[in-house]
Amino acid sequence: MKWGEIRWKEAVFPAILKRCKFLLACVGALSCAAFLGGLHRYLELTCHFRVFYLLGAIILTGALLGFRAWRWSALGLLVIAVNFCIILPWYWPRASHAQSALAPNLRILLCNVLTENPKYEQVLGIVREVDPDILVLLEVNWDWMGALAPLKESYPFKVTQPRSDNFGIALLSRLPLENTQIIEDFGNSSAPAIVGEIPLGGKSLSLVAIHTLPPPGAQYTAIRNAQLVDLAAFVQEKEGPCVVIGDLNTTMWSPTYHRFETDCGLVNTRRGFGVMATWPVGLGPLMIPIDHCLCSPEIQVVDCYTGPDIGSDHLPLIVELSVPGLDLSEAQKMEPQRGRKNTEFIQISLEMIKGARRAPLQTAKNLFPLRFSALSAVQME
Repeated sequence: MKWGEIRWKEAVFPAILKRCKFLLACVGALSCAAFLGGLHRYLELTCHFRVFYLLGAIILTGALLGFRAWRWSALGLLVIAVNFCIILPWYWPRASHAQSALAPNLRILLCNVLTENPKYEQVLGIVREVDPDILVLLEVNWDWMGALAPLKESYPFKVTQPRSDNFGIALLSRLPLENTQIIEDFGNSSAPAIVGEIPLGGKSLSLVAIHTLPPPGAQYTAIRNAQLVDLAAFVQEKEGPCVVIGDLNTTMWSPTYHRFETDCGLVNTRRGFGVMATWPVGLGPLMIPIDHCLCSPEIQVVDCYTGPDIGSDHLPLIVELSVPGLDLSEAQKMEPQRGRKNTEFIQISLEMIKGARRAPLQTAKNLFPLRFSALSAVQME
């Protein structure tokens, strides 16, 4: 071996080893901080990156084993074990459904389209490909509603509230919707949520579509947490099965999410199907699962998976359910007029719509705490 090679190894190898130790210490510290997420919003932010911690620990531990740094390698194995045990349960099927194989009778597609995304055809394409019974769209504005006009015949039941900020929302259904509402007071946020019911013959399946606030600051975090508290209380009051779907702006590992799931009594449809990160698209292991669908325990989740890139910063989420008592052949025979129960949203003139489109609306960055009470448009056609 030449003298230059020896000097190079003596200079470079210790530096690489030092950096590996430092990075592993950081990953270990963040993995521990994630257990303290309930103490402060900054600590809660560390909860969301468990997959990144696991992959990082695996790579760094492999490098340390190559350097024969046994003690640091043992620490790395501990970090791997901790994060692996937290992630693994999402790949185990729900015990009540492990041995069941019912055919799905309700397919739901969730698309956070991104308001400024111009790729309308990609969204229309995935709708045609998935062919959902229920379509939930987030961040829709008036341009998006116009681009989705080709879906009118396929989805005669609609509840929509387009907005120019990032909180427009739409629920499209080929099944009848009853008792529809647009609720803007979850957590006093003014961000709209859509509520409706699908008749099941003597009872109904409750649907809630929601987009909570992102948590970049203390105020937004508090409002998002209040939204989830109010939503859990709302679900508790519902009789019969329930489905909640939307962008909750939190992951399954957050204590805020855990309290919400416990309080509302619903089950995340991801269980048994994996983590399925949805945001932000293109960041690989840094992507996190913030788009969720939760359902009552008596509903079987037949399949749950993410869709392709649609030009948004979110991946679509597709859920196939088997809902006891839901007969699609009978439900689709019902007249669209059965959904006309909230007439206060239906009687909207063309002049009001045009005026709303011209009205200046605040962006999502400065929307809150200002109360937003702009035009709500509900169409049951």
